[in-house]
Amino acid sequence: MAIRIFAVLALLLAATAVVLGSVRILHDRQIERLWETLHVPPGTALFDPESVATLPEPAQRYLRHAIAPGTRLARSVVVEMQGRIGLKPGADKLPFQARQILAVPNGLIWRATVGEGVMQITGSDRYVAGEGAMHWFMGYAFPLMRASGEDVSRSAAGRVALEAPLMLPSALLPEAGARWEAIDARSARVYLQVGSEQLALLISVAPDGRLERIEMPRWDAEGMDGKPGYVLWVGDQLTEEQTFGGYTIPVRMRATKRADTPQADSFFEAEIKSAQYQ
Repeated sequence: MAIRIFAVLALLLAATAVVLGSVRILHDRQIERLWETLHVPPGTALFDPESVATLPEPAQRYLRHAIAPGTRLARSVVVEMQGRIGLKPGADKLPFQARQILAVPNGLIWRATVGEGVMQITGSDRYVAGEGAMHWFMGYAFPLMRASGEDVSRSAAGRVALEAPLMLPSALLPEAGARWEAIDARSARVYLQVGSEQLALLISVAPDGRLERIEMPRWDAEGMDGKPGYVLWVGDQLTEEQTFGGYTIPVRMRATKRADTPQADSFFEAEIKSAQYQ
């Protein structure tokens, strides 16, 4: 009898493993298909510094610093990064390795491995074709978290806009649909449309054109009081730059949500190792 029970349990475990493995394989195949939809061919236009002469002065400094004259105007970028991320407020940050594609305003996919050893987490965040989703696994195949819906999509659209100045400066050119507004000698506001979300980013620029800080209200399912709403996100600690294919971007950064409040959470620190523009 015991042998029969053991055999049944073994069959159930094997069947469960097959099902979970199939779910992971389907996830990976879907991500690969969606990745290709964002990996669009580049245009033929080249950056002319005079094309931004009518923009607010901080915007001119930023764009002329970030894009070398004659550089092909990229429509997407693939980034390799590493860093540390906190999975919940107050938790110790875990190491991560990630590969990301960003195409503004079309979307992004962030594929990452978080943590180490038996507690390692793998999966993806994405915003593609107007829909956001998160799908994460413990180890290779055990389901850990899956989320989608309107709140996730609105938040993910905000992430696309928030990362544009950091990784894809060409997305902030007027010919890409960006609209600029003067603020003062050191900052300007740029408006980006991503899906149904119109996002307003306040960008602070050093005298030499380097990015110093990015601020943007981003949709959050929990808001500030447990109800959905916009909360302030800040990108800062942009302490080092590197040039990839004519684009000079920060390669070290920190992200803080609910910034400038008692609930501020600087949960994300990253270092960009490579960037391929297309």
